[in-house]
Amino acid sequence: MPTPSVRLRPATVLVAEDNEDARDLYAALLEEDGFRVLLAKDGAQAIATLKKRPTPDLLVLDLAMPKVSGLEVLRFLRDANPPLKIRVLVLSAQLESLLKEAVPFDTVCDKLSGPDQLLELVHQLAGERL
Repeated sequence: MPTPSVRLRPATVLVAEDNEDARDLYAALLEEDGFRVLLAKDGAQAIATLKKRPTPDLLVLDLAMPKVSGLEVLRFLRDANPPLKIRVLVLSAQLESLLKEAVPFDTVCDKLSGPDQLLELVHQLAGERL
């Protein structure tokens, strides 16, 4: 007798990006691909969302944001007690900032080649295959 298929909940992705067009594009791509998406227009909103339970499964993070930078968001993740278990995709050309700090991140992309690359990176971090 075949085992019934189990439907897992979609991964929740927090997109923290101050550029509204990019934020909306990332959200549309991820939602269309079956992810649940939360949005933050700056680092302060990202941290407020990360403090809520349950926390998102993944964070797509821009480093250069107003009010609170993406680097500050990474410091928040590093210093959180208890630690937050979240995978982080940093979308930034500021790699040197990350290397100077002992902050958690899983993948860095300095320039997306297109929408497929964003989906590929998110799927990799979610432990899924395309």
